[in-house]
Amino acid sequence: MPFTGTGTGIQNANDVFFSNPSDGQTIQYNSATAKWNNVVGTSDPALGGDLTGTASNAQIAANAVGSTEITNSAVGTTELADGSVTEPKLSISNSPASNQVLSWDGTDMTWATPSAGVDDGTRLLDSFAGADDDAKLTAAITWQQGHSRMPAIRLGSRLHTFNQTRQLYSGLKLIGTPAGPRNLEQSGGVFVPTRINLGAAISSGTSSWWVTPGGNLFDIYMADFAVAGDGGVSKHQFIDVTTGSLYACQFHALSFNMMRSVFGRKDRKCLITQTLFTGHWTANNLWDTQFMLGGADNNLWMDGYLNIGPSSSPAQTGTYADNDYELILIRSVRPMSVLSLCPLSTVGEVSRCPVVPAMAYAFGGAYEGYKSSNDNLAAPGTVIRPEGGNGAFFSPSIGQGMQSPDVAESGLVHITGGEWAFYSPTFYRTPAADTVPMIYASGGRVLVEGATRNDAQEAWTTRPKYLLGGPMVTGPSSGENVFYCPDMSMVP
Repeated sequence: MPFTGTGTGIQNANDVFFSNPSDGQTIQYNSATAKWNNVVGTSDPALGGDLTGTASNAQIAANAVGSTEITNSAVGTTELADGSVTEPKLSISNSPASNQVLSWDGTDMTWATPSAGVDDGTRLLDSFAGADDDAKLTAAITWQQGHSRMPAIRLGSRLHTFNQTRQLYSGLKLIGTPAGPRNLEQSGGVFVPTRINLGAAISSGTSSWWVTPGGNLFDIYMADFAVAGDGGVSKHQFIDVTTGSLYACQFHALSFNMMRSVFGRKDRKCLITQTLFTGHWTANNLWDTQFMLGGADNNLWMDGYLNIGPSSSPAQTGTYADNDYELILIRSVRPMSVLSLCPLSTVGEVSRCPVVPAMAYAFGGAYEGYKSSNDNLAAPGTVIRPEGGNGAFFSPSIGQGMQSPDVAESGLVHITGGEWAFYSPTFYRTPAADTVPMIYASGGRVLVEGATRNDAQEAWTTRPKYLLGGPMVTGPSSGENVFYCPDMSMVP
């Protein structure tokens, strides 16, 4: 910047040209004239690159920090500090627990417990947000009903507590861990993966855990969990369907403990049609009738087993007059099998087994009191009581009854009406004398063939006895009240 003349200011330099300089201006070199010129300046310049706005209000440009800046080691790796994106910076609907993963529930980001194994379309209850199990189930039901294929809600391998009556709906699917029998009696239920306790706000009838909205309900499936009711009082019922029907539904490998009732109540029939009960079931320490079933064309425990009975506590026993049967079938429920109803370890009246004014076919099964050297644990009276309807029992084991029968009970099997056949029944008479009728018929048509006695463990002095009451006749007959045993395997 050479100077000429006598001036001392920068404007006197040979390569400087100022025109009307004023406050706030800056100098800028012009290569075309090879001179420095005064130009209008600003105290708040505009920004560029990854920034927008002015120097006084700088903003990160849209999309300036993208996947490249985060993942490419050659570009922008220092624009985000390590560990700078933390959980509070994300929009998440709940708080995390150990081993959960962040997922999308269709509305929000949420922490969820991942499923292990094959993705079968089910979803864990614990993956839904909620302060308790009822809130989670409400969210899960909303998800299931909103899904085009209504996949199953899967309960976890833990204890669940539900305290809210729920409405059944077509397509409901609720499943637990498929891990074999689940007996809540053993070691406090520690061998049972998926357990459920019912709370005080649930009771029976229209306040059961699951109730009908009315009309037929289709394609309901529940499986692989155990439900416990109140251990101190007869209170809880599992399902109540008094109108419409559970149609084409399946219930698999369910267990119950301390329940007032399971399907229906002794004064409220549960209506089922084309429904299957499959797998290994228990209904133990019962307070009252567990199954009061009406409907038609059902298959009950054919591919499975039911162990049903009360405890030895006097508080869990009833009376014959109170109609305390464990299983009651009404109308035309068929086929019903296999009914394996032992042990029934009680001295109370609840250990009477099914009343069957229905169409029923039972294959196998044990209908008996508790088999023990202590005869006081035998069933008090009749263990099978058909009161109309028709059907057959194939190879049933019937015994340990008539310990202290009511005056209305006259035999281990007491038939008051209908048309019934017993093929190859085996009788266990203890504690009753061998003169006590194994079958008593006061009405109906009855056929018995191939009756056997448990003489390997008991001393019998005669063939199993039958006794007729009312206008019954024996032998071949076209009448309406006939008892016929052509092979004389039972005798009067």
